[in-house]
Amino acid sequence: MHSNEKLERPVLEKKVIQMYVMEKLGAPTIGKELGISKTEVYRILESNNIDRRQRKSLVAQKIIELYEQKMSIYELCEHFGLQEKTIKIIISQSESENA
Repeated sequence: MHSNEKLERPVLEKKVIQMYVMEKLGAPTIGKELGISKTEVYRILESNNIDRRQRKSLVAQKIIELYEQKMSIYELCEHFGLQEKTIKIIISQSESENA
């Protein structure tokens, strides 16, 4: 969508929520795609009682927790539906933070 194509407010809000919650896109990406600011994206989320994701996601925290409990990388991939590369990056970042 281009910024010169304005969506009606209810349609815009629904699209923002879908992109943020279902597609897991960030506010800057959503704003760019829909031609609005990331601040406006955050306002829409807030007005619809949708919590902002934390920088270190709860999913990443859970991955680390399960890895420390000896769940294998393969099992983590299966459990979270993520690629091995992604799991390894999360684990590596955690290990470097704790070093």
